[in-house]
Amino acid sequence: MNYSTQQIKAVNLSEVVSAAGVELTRRAGRYVGLCPFHTEKTPSFIVFTDNHYKCFGCGEHGDSVDFIRRLHGCNFPEALRYLGIEGKPPSKAELRVIKQKATRTRQRVERERELAFTMGTLIRQINKAAEALTPENFEEFCEILDPLAWYEWGHDVLCYGNRAQRAIVLWSFKGFPAIERNTLFDPKFDFVKWLRNFTKGAPPNEQKTATAAV
Repeated sequence: MNYSTQQIKAVNLSEVVSAAGVELTRRAGRYVGLCPFHTEKTPSFIVFTDNHYKCFGCGEHGDSVDFIRRLHGCNFPEALRYLGIEGKPPSKAELRVIKQKATRTRQRVERERELAFTMGTLIRQINKAAEALTPENFEEFCEILDPLAWYEWGHDVLCYGNRAQRAIVLWSFKGFPAIERNTLFDPKFDFVKWLRNFTKGAPPNEQKTATAAV
C-alpha cells in the first residue's frame, strides 16, 4: 500500500466525524459530542486538534482510519480508500456494503440509547413507587420491585459496557417496550399500571399512551 502517516494525520477528523452524523460542539480548542460507539447522555467523545479522538466513556480512541474502521466495520485498506488516502475510491458496490454496515451500526446505537432511556426511567419510577409501599399494597408492588436489579444491570451495561456486553443486553431485552419520551409529560400516563401490565404480560399497546418496540 502506498500511503504515509502524514496523509492520515492530514485528514480533518472533525469533518469525518461530523459527516458520520455526530454533532460536535467546539470547546476550548477541541470538539465534543456524544460517542457513536456507546450509549451516553453526557458527551464524552473528544476530537483533538491533532486529528485524534478519544471517548472518555468507553475508551475508544485513534485517528481517522481507526474511526472509519470502528464505525463501518471495514478493514484497514477499505478505510484508507474510504478516506481517499489509498488507491481508487470504493466502487458503488463497496460503498453500498459500507453504507449498509453504517446503517446497522446507527440502528444498533439508537436501540441502545432508547433502551437505556427506558431502563433509566423504569429505575427512577420504581424507586419512586417504592416510597408509597405499605403493608396493604406490599404484594401488589412486589411484582414491580422484583425486576429492579435486572433493569439496573441492563442500564449500567448499556451506559458503560463494551460492545459485546451491550449486545447481550439488547438480546436479553429483545422486544422490550420502550417508553416514548413524550408520554412522560402526559398527566394521564399511569406508569405503575403500565409496568404492572407489562410485568403480567399484557400487551403494552393496551395502555392509553403509545409505546414503541425496541
